[in-house]
Amino acid sequence: MERQLSVSSNVEDDRL
Repeated sequence: MERQLSVSSNVEDDRL
């Protein structure tokens, strides 16, 4: 589950 959160954060960073 922690990995999923990391992926979400990565996606948001990419958008930024």
